[in-house]
Amino acid sequence: MSFGNPGKKDKGAALSSELGRYSGTDYTSTMSADDIDSFDILAWWKGREVEFPVLSTTARDLLSSQASTIALESAFSTCGRIISLRRTRLSPEAVEMCICLKDHLDAVNRIQYLMSLEDDIELE
Repeated sequence: MSFGNPGKKDKGAALSSELGRYSGTDYTSTMSADDIDSFDILAWWKGREVEFPVLSTTARDLLSSQASTIALESAFSTCGRIISLRRTRLSPEAVEMCICLKDHLDAVNRIQYLMSLEDDIELE
């Protein structure tokens, strides 16, 4: 008997299905050389959000450029706090996981703080 997350298996199946549909279709055969030269990959994924919701979100996250260096500087600062003299045995993968987890937790806290501010403004 498994008490794991029941939605996790469904999400994995959905992603697998999306990936299968995406890889099974030839999107470039009808494009000319000029079309390929002026191709906007982010706009292409934006146009296919409904067809490939998970893949389009992943593509947006991976292909979009950072608007500011502040997040990058923050990541290096966080990395310095994670890799200390006592934690030099962490593998690069473990350090990356720690940094990503910290970034996601910080993002959740920022969203909750902003929602709290919006509620305060609505009450006034």
